[in-house]
This record gives sequence, structure tokens and C-alpha cells, in this order.
Amino acid sequence: MSLTTKVLLNKVRQKQDGSYPLVIRVTYNRKIAYIPLGYTFQEKDFDQKNQGLKTASKAVDNVTRFNNQVKDAVKNVYTVISKLEEDGSVRGMTMTDIKKAILNEGEENGDVTVFQFMETIIDNLKAVGKFGNARIYKDSLNAWKNFRNGKDLLFQQITYKTLKDFERFFLKRGSKENTISVYLRTFRSAYNQAVNEGLVSKDNYPFDKYKIPSNKTRKRAVTLDVISMIEAYEPEPHTRLWNSKNYFLFSFYTRGMNFIDMASIKLENIVNGRIFYTRQKTGGEFTIQIHPKAQAIIDLYSEGKKRSDYLFPIVKTPNNPSQTFTEIKNGLNYFNKALKTISKHLELDVKLSTYVARHTYATGLKMHGMSTEVIKESLGHTNVAITEDYLKSFENSVVDDADNALFG
Repeated sequence: MSLTTKVLLNKVRQKQDGSYPLVIRVTYNRKIAYIPLGYTFQEKDFDQKNQGLKTASKAVDNVTRFNNQVKDAVKNVYTVISKLEEDGSVRGMTMTDIKKAILNEGEENGDVTVFQFMETIIDNLKAVGKFGNARIYKDSLNAWKNFRNGKDLLFQQITYKTLKDFERFFLKRGSKENTISVYLRTFRSAYNQAVNEGLVSKDNYPFDKYKIPSNKTRKRAVTLDVISMIEAYEPEPHTRLWNSKNYFLFSFYTRGMNFIDMASIKLENIVNGRIFYTRQKTGGEFTIQIHPKAQAIIDLYSEGKKRSDYLFPIVKTPNNPSQTFTEIKNGLNYFNKALKTISKHLELDVKLSTYVARHTYATGLKMHGMSTEVIKESLGHTNVAITEDYLKSFENSVVDDADNALFG
């Protein structure tokens, strides 16, 4: 047997975040195949000499355990080819055939399972500071663990029936269709990544026939009369209700800015009467004219602060991304709870939430003549980013004029 192996990063297939897939290069009788291991890493984390992660790497929770898994995968290559030689089936096989044999054997031995692969995605997202996305994948993974009672499985075991059973499992337990939809759309994304990594063939792609459930969410916009009631509401200054009122109105005055984006605004983002910021969810660059009503709120919070300070008192530990994410998440929970209290105080029929300001802004623009190609009053659109894409496709002056018409 003329067989050599080497664990390396596949520099030909660089990912958008600058990472590379971890593979085993198999050279057998002078022919080469690359066996994907289902992980991607930055070059700084990889130890070429020892063919594994560097001891100090933070890319995974346990470097020693991970490197041992890689060594087991290499041993599996030798085991599979030895078996093929012993039974004579290797004769006439191409390297593609041998690669499939190695991958199939590896999956049967549990080298790359659904749970493991999703954990890798979560680790990679955390490594680049995308804690929100990591949490969404973690929720989906936990849902699968619940459905499977903790028993792992392989991607090729996922069928149309599996997905339907998953859906029925959570419907019987009272989960909403939209919650199940998030679990499955996230899992579909993970499955697609596994296909791209060569871990599973798309020949029997289960999502070709299965339709992910979705339920159109009811409209959450309120009338402008309700906005006026909120503006006139006067809780005790510098309390949780006072802050929440200001956050809600600031979001409305700034084109329905999301809470995480508001929490991330610093005074240095405010230049010449405009706010310049990067949308956390999409990475898109946005600029918003500051209406006098929004400026009044800015003035309340900016006194005595430096240009590098956050506008709102939500983030306390900016140098710790994980803690910052937790602070914003907790701040959002407090915000929504306070908005419910405000709804009761004002005896509103609708419960205020972080979404209401955004949807009210969108429907308000439509009522003031903005094209339906730009603002959609319904929440039946694919995602919030589409609405923002329509908005940013117009010249600032056009949207600025619409803002002035809306806010008065």
C-alpha cells in the first residue's frame, strides 16, 4: 500500500470570514483526494507541524480533545483503505470512490454528526463575535436534542419524514409555527453548509419536498394617535419606564432602528445632524437624518459624555464581546417588560414591543405616500432586512422628506 496522509487547511476554499476548511489530504498510489472534516479555522489557529490546532487556540472549547478527534479521523483513513485492499474492492476504484468510502465509514463511526457539526458552527460564530447568530443555532440544536432525546444522528439520516416528525413533535407541545420555522430554517442552513463541506450529498436533500411551516404574524403597528399618547406620557425621570419610553420613541424617530443597533450607537456616530451606523444583523451601512424629536432624546443622554461613549446606558462592558451581548439581551428583556407596563398605564389595546415602533414607522410612511415597493405594511415579508434594502435604495433626500412628512 502506497498511502500517505496530511492534515491541513484547504487554502483553495477560503470562506468569507477568512477561514479555511480543515481536510485530510490522502495520497494513494500517487493520486490525491481531500477529505473534509467539517470544520473551518483561521490560519493563526492551525499548527502545520503537528497537523492540529495550536494549544493556545480559542477556536474550540477543548483543543486536546479536538486534536485527538482529528487523529482518529486519520486512523480511519488507513483502516478503510486497508479493508478495501484486503477484500480486493479497491481495484478499479477511483479516488472519488475511495473518498466516498472514507466519508461513509467516518460518518458511521460518528466522526461528523449533526450535533457535532452544529456545535462547530456555533463555535465559529462565537469566535467572530456573532453571539446572536450563535444563540439561534444553539436554540435549533437544543430543539433537535430534545426531539431526539439526546441521541445524535447523521445528516444522511434526515428525511422528509424526519422533518415532519420534528414539526409534529413541537406542535403537540404547544410550540408556535413561527418558532418551529426558526428551528428548521436554521437547521436547513446548517444542512446546506454540510453539503458545501462535502459531508453529505444533496442527492436526497430533504428540504426539496418538505415545506417549512410559517404563520403570518399579525400586524404590530399602532396608529399615530397612540404615538402621540406615548409622547405625552410622563413617567418619573431616569427610571426604567422613562428610559423605555425614550428608547421606543427614538426607534420610531430613526426609521424603526432595532434595539441592538440603538444600544451600539456612540456619540461619534452622530455627525452633522445624521446618525451613521452599521446594521448589526445585516452588516449594511446606514445613515439617518436626525429629526428634532430624536435630537431632543439625544440631548437627554449625551450630557457630560465623551465622543467615544455609548449614547444609551445599556452596554457597560464594551471590551468584552460576550458580556456586551448579554447586557444587550438583558436590556432588551427589561425594555419589553417596561413597554408592557406602559401599555397598561395608557390602557392600549395593543401591547407595545420593540417591533411596534418599526412597524408603525413602515405603515406610517405608506400612509404618507411612500411606494409599496419601498415600505411594506405587512410583516409577511421574508425578513426585516428586505425592508431596509428598499429604504436604502432611495436617495437620502427622498427618505428625509418622507421622514419630515411623517414626524411633522
